[in-house]
Amino acid sequence: MAVPENISGALVRYIVDGLKPGSGLSAILSNDLKEAIACCDDDSWDSVREVVRWLYHYAPTDCYGSAEKVQAWDQRDLTSFATLQDGLAVLNGQ
Repeated sequence: MAVPENISGALVRYIVDGLKPGSGLSAILSNDLKEAIACCDDDSWDSVREVVRWLYHYAPTDCYGSAEKVQAWDQRDLTSFATLQDGLAVLNGQ
């Protein structure tokens, strides 16, 4: 199973552009299982495993894992994204 397009698009906008995603994806990024369960629709919930797997393998570690990391992401350093570029290729099916 792959990360659905609507979620992968939100991940790209969040990581690259700093645009805050919806409440379900924000909860996943913040490592808040209780909030993720409350906020994710069925399609998003079915994709949680793939989203977390993608984050673990490809996303910059400073952009997920706690509410503090998610809040601080807009202060990030954009100079080293080699792993992110690989991850974006995976999201885009390349």
